[in-house]
Amino acid sequence: MLESSHISLDEFGVSLHNGFLPSEQPLRRLSDPYYAPWEAVMTDLPALIQTERIRQEVLSLPVLSTEKLNQEAEWQRAYLILAFLTHAYIWGGTQPEGVLPPPITSPFLQVCDRLELPPCATYAALNLWNFASTTGGEVDLTNPDNLVLVNSLTNTDDERWFLVISVAMEACGAKMIPLILNGINAAGIDDRDSVVRILNGMTACIDELGCLLERMYERNRPTVFYHQIRPLLAGSKNMAGAGLPNGVFYDVGDGKGNWRQYSGGSNAQSSLIQMFDIALGIEHIASGEVANKEAGHRAFMKEMRNYMPGPHRRFLEYLGKITNIRTYAMSLPASSDVRQAYNMVVMKLGGFRDKHIQIVTRYVINPAKQSRMRQNDKAVSGSVQRVNLASATSRSTESVNSISSTSPELSVKSAASSITSVSDSEVSEQPSFTEISEDRIFYGTGGTALIPFLKATRDETKAAARNVAVEDERRKQQFKPSSGLLEGTAELPRTDARLAISGRRFASPPPSSSPAQRHVTTTRHRFLSFCFPLKMADVFKNIFGGAAPSGASQGDDDFADFAGAPDPVPVPLTTSGFAPDAAITGGANAPFTKWYRVWERTSPSDFWQEAFVLPFLIFIIAFHFWGTRKNRRKAKAWAISHSPVLQSEFAVVGYSGIAHGASTEGVESELVDPEKLLKEKTAQEFQSYATGRQNIAFLDVSIKLVKRYNPIVFIVDTVLGLFFESFPPPVERVESTLYTFDGKEKDLVPAPAGDASSIKAPNSTYDGFIWAIVHKNAMRRLRVDRYDASITFTKENPKLPSWVTVMTESAEITDLLLTPALIKAIEEAGDDLEYLIISDQPVDRPVKCVFPFFFFFFFYLSPAFLQ
Repeated sequence: MLESSHISLDEFGVSLHNGFLPSEQPLRRLSDPYYAPWEAVMTDLPALIQTERIRQEVLSLPVLSTEKLNQEAEWQRAYLILAFLTHAYIWGGTQPEGVLPPPITSPFLQVCDRLELPPCATYAALNLWNFASTTGGEVDLTNPDNLVLVNSLTNTDDERWFLVISVAMEACGAKMIPLILNGINAAGIDDRDSVVRILNGMTACIDELGCLLERMYERNRPTVFYHQIRPLLAGSKNMAGAGLPNGVFYDVGDGKGNWRQYSGGSNAQSSLIQMFDIALGIEHIASGEVANKEAGHRAFMKEMRNYMPGPHRRFLEYLGKITNIRTYAMSLPASSDVRQAYNMVVMKLGGFRDKHIQIVTRYVINPAKQSRMRQNDKAVSGSVQRVNLASATSRSTESVNSISSTSPELSVKSAASSITSVSDSEVSEQPSFTEISEDRIFYGTGGTALIPFLKATRDETKAAARNVAVEDERRKQQFKPSSGLLEGTAELPRTDARLAISGRRFASPPPSSSPAQRHVTTTRHRFLSFCFPLKMADVFKNIFGGAAPSGASQGDDDFADFAGAPDPVPVPLTTSGFAPDAAITGGANAPFTKWYRVWERTSPSDFWQEAFVLPFLIFIIAFHFWGTRKNRRKAKAWAISHSPVLQSEFAVVGYSGIAHGASTEGVESELVDPEKLLKEKTAQEFQSYATGRQNIAFLDVSIKLVKRYNPIVFIVDTVLGLFFESFPPPVERVESTLYTFDGKEKDLVPAPAGDASSIKAPNSTYDGFIWAIVHKNAMRRLRVDRYDASITFTKENPKLPSWVTVMTESAEITDLLLTPALIKAIEEAGDDLEYLIISDQPVDRPVKCVFPFFFFFFFYLSPAFLQ
């Protein structure tokens, strides 16, 4: 059982709030003026690298002592400065420099002894001690938008984003430390509920880290990362192809020093990620080598602990001694909640590593393949080119050799001559396109065979959930050549349903090939394994078609969907190798993600589609706002002009329910605001209401305007109405309907108290009828729209203007209703009047469903449908 009181996290440089990040934000500068020369170079470091003046500046620096460094933060700042200067000096020229001068070497080795770190740019220098808040104060470190870099190698936002994503992940992962320690305690006392809860919390935390990792795509462009940032992060291990066969000679002065080989900056040096593996009992045996691997070779993941600050390394060692979560989970039945929660968190960690492989494929593998093709074109033309990681980190399997990390003490003169001879031969022999496309293994800045190592690490993680041993042979391609026939299946470490399709090819490797070449040839030509269930996007792509399928991928078959995806063509490198951001273009082969990953677009030509679409969208939006406002103004104008008449004839106007002639608390209310008379149903339809008049129940006013808010409909209706009679132009209408009580007021409206006789009942003596005055242009439409109009007879009346007629079934009431005042109003209205109807007949046509087929046939051939 672990007692949390026995653990002092301060002793390990770890905090519950910030995790492996320092408890306070790192220093931005060394305050002592003695170190001003260092800080002066750091201020102009990106420009010095770009103009290839960094080596001159470093050589002009004095050899400073570390005696004036006091606080731990000052030692960390000094380490960051010297680590950045080291990599800038080595990689900041056309050719790499293999001798590190005393102004860097001498103080750097002293600082490294103090911090227990190697003299190179480690994860601690690049990430843990190289961040600051945007405001300078306390902020949420889990949000990368709140973070900036203290120092940068390229001064690009891509580099900032690449590094602060890791810082945000470190801050987010800090919550894992108390979870792990409490989980060890809970497992020690057999508290199953607590263990399940803690494991579920770890699963949620890893899921958050995966979301942060996927934000890498937002502001980090593959071309910028591969051609500007990554070369400066490379180490000196496995860099013979770049001209550093023995690594870098660290000159301590007086011509003395040592050859040293170190891995470059890598996320494998993060104590946070390794803490997950240790706490969950996941063993990693992958060394990162693909050939000449000796028995008992130290695993790469454990080797990376030497690149962690000493206190962090000791914390991981201590955690490895006390962890018991996996042992406890495996002691329980497979169906137990603890076992299932443990498997879930392990598989979530494996999924996190899947996302990492996808990022590596997109940011390293794809640009490396395209860079080699461009490099071959330059070699054919005989142009001089800068040594970069496109060739230095992708080598054939025959050239992979194991080199010791240190060499005997040599003089600077012999070291320089050794580098010059090897570098010239390496660079001058440019391989042909056929050679560079065959048997290549991509290496990371940490010096490992990139994809094989990452896949092996992922597989070992997911294998822990199934409680099975992971052996080296399991990661090799199991193909047995027999009579020119290669057969085999690829076993994939997955827990979901999968279908493995055997590969078969009627060809064998050339007899002259080496075993390593035959192995790689077999790997390259094997068929892929298809995984189920399929993604819904793939189903639609298969149904409706999509991009043509690419051929078998090379070197990364399990992630062919990422390795085969087209990426932007790398940018031609300038003499310094660091082109400004504006010079980076996507090229002709734009990646398939550019349509939604706008940050990957780097030139105006990438926005030609938006150049056509956006003006159209802006026009539609502007037209919509104009049309909506126009209709509101027209409805308001109607309300203003008719408000005095309505309020003089009705007691209640509008929807407030308050009579404008009534009093409120002894104060006579004013007339209703005309704007309050209206209710907007849609952008083209408005309503008004009035009541409070004898024999009138209420008045409904409907205003239907043109669809000005929809430019397409508005333009089409207007244009078609000009050329086709069957498409009438849009018309705006105001329809007012009065509903009468006809003697039933007492049933619907109560009489005033004590005055029941005030309500009269002038019951009509007429039978039901319809009488209408209709504009002749609207007669046909009216008969179709209203049933009561369809049963009338039409009769001309000499008292009326020639453009209107009378439609009624009771001609005898025409003379009674057609008063001089009405005739005058009709003449003044002119063509604006469509109809005036008095009716108590049904408006809708009665429906009889006895013969539904004939009914439908009749209506289909009726003039309404023909029109």
